[in-house]
Amino acid sequence: MARIQRWALSGFVLAASVALVAACGGGGGGTTAPPTAPAANTSTINGINVPPEPEATGNAATLAGIDTNTNGVRDDVERSIAQNTPQTFADAMKVAKVVQQQVAGATAPTPAEQAEAFCLAARKATQADTIESTTLDSDSRLQAFYKNRQDINLPECQP
Repeated sequence: MARIQRWALSGFVLAASVALVAACGGGGGGTTAPPTAPAANTSTINGINVPPEPEATGNAATLAGIDTNTNGVRDDVERSIAQNTPQTFADAMKVAKVVQQQVAGATAPTPAEQAEAFCLAARKATQADTIESTTLDSDSRLQAFYKNRQDINLPECQP
């Protein structure tokens, strides 16, 4: 197991970790959400049920944005993940949830959630840079993210 180098990580990867030196669980890549019949007021992108595209003004009105299915990830971010990383959708959603928690600041991610998100992002299969740029899409969200983020001590992650 090689120690992840600070300089090789994106801004999110650094901000998403916590002060712990626990090893993340290994294993293969992410999984795609199982296909199910779309619920009312949902869309399907790459076989994944997602919320409808949120109205831009309402979505930008608060730090939290619009999360109609209350899964902890803004609807526009969830749609972006389904579009860009369908093969690792579940893992990318875990990373996005931690970033969103640090933006909204209402509920802090647990140390275990942060460590898992850090390791998933470090593996690069989740395209953490895309998640970060979609979630931190305004000055106020970026400022809130840096205000609410945890101090960093990089965990060791299995490749």
